[in-house]
Amino acid sequence: MTATQANIPSHEDLLAAILIGSVNPPRVWSMVTAYFDESGTHDGAKITAFAGFTATDPEWSSFSIQWRRCLDRFAIAGPFHMSDFENRKGEFAVLSDDQRLSLISSLAEIIVKHDVAGYAFCVERSRFRALVGAPKDFGKAADPYYLLMMSAMAYAVLGHVAVRRHETLLFIFDRKPKFVQLSNLAFDAMQTAHPWVKSIVSDQVVFASREAH
Repeated sequence: MTATQANIPSHEDLLAAILIGSVNPPRVWSMVTAYFDESGTHDGAKITAFAGFTATDPEWSSFSIQWRRCLDRFAIAGPFHMSDFENRKGEFAVLSDDQRLSLISSLAEIIVKHDVAGYAFCVERSRFRALVGAPKDFGKAADPYYLLMMSAMAYAVLGHVAVRRHETLLFIFDRKPKFVQLSNLAFDAMQTAHPWVKSIVSDQVVFASREAH
């Protein structure tokens, strides 16, 4: 048993549950990258969600090529943004129902056939506020984004330790200025509470535009 594994024996059952059904054997690469994005952080939103995927960089390279080719077939020059797709905005406005079904099915097929791990978390904002109470009691952490980001990072790290613990895990988040400080706060809190994470996770998170990634 490695030192990393020995430090977290209480997570063994959880890790087993996360990996049930996996048919992809562990592979050794130099970097694993996790891309996450949020939804429902605006005023008036009922649900806040946080979701993303992790994969090795070679896997992401293949994924990106096929993803871009699929969008090109439907004359979508920009990135695929689900809210625009669902609301028929921008380039998605001209797609017929049959084209929409074909596009979303093709993109889903690309995800399924690649060796990526997906994570998704959500919280009902009104119930979160009722549970947390006044923001002044928890400071910046009194935000559903903080809770969901911590959950996403925790599960991504646990899955990473079980499958690719000898590689570095890099987190990349959508660039939203108002969440940069919260994201760094959550990231620092995770490493402070669990020092062993520092040995497998990149020492900083990256904030990038969805257009670039």
